Amino acid sequence: MTLRLFVITPLMLAIGTAAGWLAHLTPVPLPYLLGSLMMTGVIATSLPNALPDGYSFPQRVRTVFIAIIGLTIGGRVTSELIGDLNEMVYSLIAVSFFVLLAHMVNYQIFRRLGEMDRITAFFAAAPGGLIESVALSETAGADTKHIVMQQFLRIILVIALVPIAMSLWVGHPVGSAGEMDTVSEDSLTATGIVLLLSTSIVGMLIARILRLPAWELTGPLVAAAALNFVGVGAPPVPFWLLNISQIAIGVSLAGC
Repeated sequence: MTLRLFVITPLMLAIGTAAGWLAHLTPVPLPYLLGSLMMTGVIATSLPNALPDGYSFPQRVRTVFIAIIGLTIGGRVTSELIGDLNEMVYSLIAVSFFVLLAHMVNYQIFRRLGEMDRITAFFAAAPGGLIESVALSETAGADTKHIVMQQFLRIILVIALVPIAMSLWVGHPVGSAGEMDTVSEDSLTATGIVLLLSTSIVGMLIARILRLPAWELTGPLVAAAALNFVGVGAPPVPFWLLNISQIAIGVSLAGC
């Protein structure tokens, strides 16, 4: 336990940080997540003897950073977004139909060709949400390693290549590679820290009591959205904290 917490885990986080920074220099979207996931994944698979037997990323540490991701996602849900639904109704119907169709086709592929069990195939087939798919699948008893691999390949082949191609076509970053406007560039104040912690903790506690799936993600997400709706406003997540969260989650998802 001591070796894992104070030696191996910080070392893997340092490697993930370096890989994320290098990926940040490229047009790849979510560079800190994908860079850390790719590098630590390579180490875990190609150099198995470099890690102690049975080593795994501390789940309590991972839970903290998943909560930060939940806060970031929930912070995007505002009353203005709900008010715009009337203008997006046809797009929402079309996207919903496509997601269901894509999920169904992917599920059949993983079940018949990949010979996965039903639960693993269901979450691996999700056409979006790497972190969400893994978080939900863990409570359902799926094989998370297969899900991480499939979702990672999806990101590389679709979410990475398409925005890069579009960016080259239009001459500037678009989509996930473009500028993020849902996080703050400011440093955390004492009030901001208290609000971040309280929103995360209260959200996770309520989600666990209600037995919501992936409570560490859905709890803070719903709590942040609720703060927006009551007029308090979700706590802003600084860029640096979001990047650190992506690095930690990338390292943990690599199976280290």
